[in-house]
Amino acid sequence: MEVNEVLQITDVLDTNIEHAYDTVARALQATDWPRFLITEKEEIRIPKKAGRVLDVSREEIQARYLSREQLLNDPPAGFHLIHHPMINHKLTLARSRETGEAEFERLINEISLALSVYATEDLEEEPVQIATPICGAVGTQIAGMKPTIVPIWRAGEGMKPGIRSWLTNSRVGNVGLYRNHKTLLPIIYYAKMLRGLKKIAYGDVKKRAAYVCDPMLATGVSAVATIEILKSFGYRKIKFISILSVPQGVNAILMAHPDIEIYTAALDVGLDERGYIVPGLGDAGKRLNGTDWDDEEFDWEEWDALVEYVDGPVES
Repeated sequence: MEVNEVLQITDVLDTNIEHAYDTVARALQATDWPRFLITEKEEIRIPKKAGRVLDVSREEIQARYLSREQLLNDPPAGFHLIHHPMINHKLTLARSRETGEAEFERLINEISLALSVYATEDLEEEPVQIATPICGAVGTQIAGMKPTIVPIWRAGEGMKPGIRSWLTNSRVGNVGLYRNHKTLLPIIYYAKMLRGLKKIAYGDVKKRAAYVCDPMLATGVSAVATIEILKSFGYRKIKFISILSVPQGVNAILMAHPDIEIYTAALDVGLDERGYIVPGLGDAGKRLNGTDWDDEEFDWEEWDALVEYVDGPVES
């Protein structure tokens, strides 16, 4: 695709604000996450007070929606667009369709590590006495409970090694979901977290920092649902880390979870008709796993029919 073709696409996307409002409204439904479970509910220990139904009107979404220009020039306190020459360089390589699977995976890991440096700047420290080869000294170490990394399967798994190489003392939780191809709403098939029950020696998860990671913050559906799952399990100190984001996804998180901070390497223009980020970097999950099959060759109607047969119809 030529540069002028990309510019024409981005011009259309940037002006399609009504579609952006629709995307945010759909993402806000994902806070009621237990309703989107496809697996047997016994496999996911659902807390008693799980999920919320957000009553946000179209008028309120329109009034609170921040355009790309606003996010770039006057960002809210919870949105952190990280500018760094090396991150920009590596992201450009990751975007290129000429970059192979192994190189793409390495780049995602390196960018993830760099973003996690910024996202963890506020971790609490405490003094610790050590002995250097020369003499005794006082240094610092991370205080409190070990943080939790929560990759959103499957693409989020590509970010976990990079973030965990920085947060070497971290725990890992997992959320598995994908979007229904027709409704673009989440279908959740797995969720396992550290929980703050007395019989489990993990302590109070309210005091444990959690870092949700997904390379693409697109519609915001997966992010909103995952953050709500963490809150249902008791987490309160949550941050979201993504490689790319678009205004629709950023607005969805800010409206559904105004207490959450977002860290991202780029704010792209918008989404195409399939929900892909433009200009983006393609499907991160496919590129990481080497399963770059064409959506047009996959029978989504047959798949959605199977999902409805197993679990009943998904509400739109």
